[in-house]
Amino acid sequence: MGAYRRTGRALTVLGAALAASGLVGASAITAATTAAAAPPTTAQIDFAPASSPAVAGWTTDTGLGFDATRGYGWVRFADETPVDLSAETRQRTGTSPENSFIHLQRPSGSGLVVAGGRWEYSVPDGVYSVTVGVGDTGKTATGAYCCLDSTHRVSVEGVEAVKDFVPTAAQPTASATVVVAVDDGRLTVDATGGVNTKLTSLTLEPSTATPAVPAPRITSTLPADGATGVRLDTSVSLAITEPVDDTTTAASVHLVGPDGDVPLTLNSDAAGGTISFTPARNLSANTKYTVRTTTALRTKDGQAFLSYSSAFRTDNSSPPVSPYAFRRAATTSVAKPSVMALGPDGRLYVGTYTGSLVRYARAADGTLSAPETVQPFGDRIITGLAFDPADPTALYVTNNYGIAEDAPRSSGAVSLLRLKSGGALSAATASPVIIGLPRSRYDHMTNGLAFGPDGRLYIAQGANTAYGDTDVYWGDRGEQPMSAAILVADVHDTTLFRPGVAVNVNTDTSDPAPADGSAPAVGYRPGAAGAPVKVYASGVRNPYTLVWASNGKLYAPVNESADGGNTPASPDGASPHLEDVPAYADFFTRIVAGKYYGHPNPSTGHYALNGANPTSGVDPWEVRQYPVGTRPEADWQSPDLNLGVHRSPNGAAEYRSTGAFGGKLRGSFIVSEYSNGDDLLAVSLDSAGKPVSSATIADADAPGQRLVFTNPLGVVTDPVSGVVYVAEYLNETDLTSGAITLLKPAQPASTSLKVSFQPKTATLADGYSRDAGAPFDGTRGWQDLAGNPLDLSANTRVRTSSAAPDVRYTSFILVQAPAGSGNTTPGRWVTTLPDGTYDVTVVVGDATATNSRHRIVAQGGTSSEKVVVDGFVPTSSTPWRKSTARVAVTNGRLTLDATGGTNTKLDFVDVVPASGFGGASVDFTTQTGPLAADSVRDYGQAYDTTRGYGWVGETSRQPLSLVGNGRVRGSASSPDQRSDTLILSQATAQTRGTWEYALPNGTYTVTVGVGDATAFNSTYAVTAERGQPGQVTVLAPTTPTSTTRFFTASARVVVADGRLTLDGIGGTNGKLGWVDIAAGG
Repeated sequence: MGAYRRTGRALTVLGAALAASGLVGASAITAATTAAAAPPTTAQIDFAPASSPAVAGWTTDTGLGFDATRGYGWVRFADETPVDLSAETRQRTGTSPENSFIHLQRPSGSGLVVAGGRWEYSVPDGVYSVTVGVGDTGKTATGAYCCLDSTHRVSVEGVEAVKDFVPTAAQPTASATVVVAVDDGRLTVDATGGVNTKLTSLTLEPSTATPAVPAPRITSTLPADGATGVRLDTSVSLAITEPVDDTTTAASVHLVGPDGDVPLTLNSDAAGGTISFTPARNLSANTKYTVRTTTALRTKDGQAFLSYSSAFRTDNSSPPVSPYAFRRAATTSVAKPSVMALGPDGRLYVGTYTGSLVRYARAADGTLSAPETVQPFGDRIITGLAFDPADPTALYVTNNYGIAEDAPRSSGAVSLLRLKSGGALSAATASPVIIGLPRSRYDHMTNGLAFGPDGRLYIAQGANTAYGDTDVYWGDRGEQPMSAAILVADVHDTTLFRPGVAVNVNTDTSDPAPADGSAPAVGYRPGAAGAPVKVYASGVRNPYTLVWASNGKLYAPVNESADGGNTPASPDGASPHLEDVPAYADFFTRIVAGKYYGHPNPSTGHYALNGANPTSGVDPWEVRQYPVGTRPEADWQSPDLNLGVHRSPNGAAEYRSTGAFGGKLRGSFIVSEYSNGDDLLAVSLDSAGKPVSSATIADADAPGQRLVFTNPLGVVTDPVSGVVYVAEYLNETDLTSGAITLLKPAQPASTSLKVSFQPKTATLADGYSRDAGAPFDGTRGWQDLAGNPLDLSANTRVRTSSAAPDVRYTSFILVQAPAGSGNTTPGRWVTTLPDGTYDVTVVVGDATATNSRHRIVAQGGTSSEKVVVDGFVPTSSTPWRKSTARVAVTNGRLTLDATGGTNTKLDFVDVVPASGFGGASVDFTTQTGPLAADSVRDYGQAYDTTRGYGWVGETSRQPLSLVGNGRVRGSASSPDQRSDTLILSQATAQTRGTWEYALPNGTYTVTVGVGDATAFNSTYAVTAERGQPGQVTVLAPTTPTSTTRFFTASARVVVADGRLTLDGIGGTNGKLGWVDIAAGG
């Protein structure tokens, strides 16, 4: 799923050679640019220092950089710009060409090599016979050969001439001849894969023989051979000449350090156009590492790559790791996840590369369960999901033809999946909305979706090529007017998008190669007036995700190409054609309407790649292969943040949690890197919303290390808890592998709130946030008691009273407004809050009226329901009531309602995490039965760390559900409400339970109540902390009678393991009614 492609001259050389030799017509071959001042086509080159005597009949190459006037010289591996290697030339005793040479991989004192370069010689396109000489005739004072420490390898136009020649005293030099084809105006020679290769001489002459076909090979690495100062978190990329079979990489690609092979995460892309890998952990400091490949590495058609070796050395620099650390909390297997979205129903929706759409329920702690799976588009690849903000049942889905290679040209689509409210996912119905969108030969396709603040749908559309011009890797499929672009469609406009009728946007006027899956060619014009789908921004090569952020701006991660692509020539000559362009950096950027982001597209009149090369200095996003003076397109927009080459940024999500990390990460982006990196970035913005810096997300369980994934794609963040979901594609060739990984912030979300209920214009107390009665927006606000958004803004009031203790008491909101006083629908206030236990303080009252019976209930209708204010009737002397209750939040939301009250007026709320342990009362009952006042309900739930209490097996101590064992007697014989309910703790041998309650270590007074108003067929026994040093008997075995049916007992208990444990071992048919826990003892 990466984004990198090479065109590779090796795939076009043979055709040009055949034309030059007359075996096919020259008209069948694309013309290449010929050097302006080519030297002779028959030449003899002696590689020697400038001070060496000239050899008659030979031209001396002294190692200078390539010069167009001279017509030959040396260029860098990385970008093919001139490089001076004159310091690498040597002269030995003697005057023949074999007595001098140029080092191409000279060993340095660090154990690495001094990087050489490629030698280039300008010639007309055609076929040439080339002879190269290698070796070293140097001798010691005693006459022995001194320098035989080489494995010479030389390739000419990708054809291996000298094949790993190891010199000896009997044969210190060697030569080899190959017949090669030139199709770009330059003969190219390199020593890639050799060890300390020394090039002595070269001769060439035209030939009529059939040229050799280049063997597949690796042409360079990043970090480069001989690189020093490499970061400890480096990834490695290998440039290749042929598409790789990525099933062969694991056994053939190695990174070797002092302790042997380093564990790696390997990837390629659908085209097989690059190989990259990321070490599983940071490398060691100041250490040499060697990249090695073997001939077991194969092309897609089974050819062996030449073996290869290069090395680099790390420094001790620490990678830029974000201060915000996360830890892996859970992993859920799902085959080939490609995109995710949080639904308005709170569930996680996952689209896959194999066409499945999976929906998961989410627990309060973020873990996933209860998957539902459908395949609404067959095997079509799902790459984008967007819920319509105006309709929670409308899910828009991008889907693409379900093959990774030679896909139909215009086969991308956007469909509407209509969900059934409250129904199963299988009840959803699908219908196409847009068809005929562009598709490349490989995995550039119609990608992410996002609804904008204007209600329109924005679509990320990938490119068809590497760098704008056709090439072999990409099937010679040119760009289309809507490829490499951000598109926009007003899907709500029923004059443009009629329900059930797909809009065909195939821009072709005829079908050049009709194929199943392509929409018919209709000559669609996106620029026409009234066009349903338009181009919003162009030149965006492969944007995978779109995000409309809370600041109102549109953002996208964008993948550039691997090396080897071609650029188109502009008709006016301002932007010349380029071939074999090297890889350029991926980026993360704002997307601005009407701007061009650098990927050429002749069909839209854009020819210049990126920032072109306007000056002789260093220009933004410059392309050094262009002649100086080549200007960028007039509408070119410089991307914001350079992420580096071969990173493949794909997933992106705004981090919106106000609580996690104290809100410091809020407004930043989390971006996944699929190729080099295999990690997540935290991208920071400046005050204008421009992405300005990035740092890798830290691993909370490995200080100083970044979190490393295996091919991460989609990213989703929870706006409340701050948890992050990452779609890991895992093994690229195994269509059954994949996972959703849940990350939790190491610093949990902030858990304190101070909220004043008042009109928008009222004076706000310091440190408080205002609630003016707005409907619930997913974070905070009002609902009716059925859970629907409710606007109570008309119910806010301000009073003037000298009796008010402070400004907080001078305003309130009518939670149950009487007729004529605003919205009379009773309300429930909701705020998102991480799960936990809180001390909730509320103030109710009105300085000027006493016509209320105030009642506030927290977590109404749940097992954590708690009455905070119970029926307070104010008087003129006591108009307000302040009350605090300890409340458990288990579903990510704190709710307050006034059920049971009359004309309740809520002034302000303070919420803080429970400090220490404030005591607990637990009532054992049924799920819906009566609950004693100020008690927590336990109806037999298995122990859960999030809830903090529940049941485990009496002997196994594993979570055990006793749900169904609760009883309500409704008996007048019960001494109070909590004694009237109970739970059977030893109903059967299979349901003998021990109850546990999470507590800080310390000393507590524990009081238990046991008994049954209607039966006395038990022996009650309660022991605390069995098996711990603090084990104590709370209630010795006791048998009830018809006259003594209930028993209460207390004990001082020391908790040393973080949990209070109560069991009934020693009794039979235990019936636990209630437990009180108080700090101290």
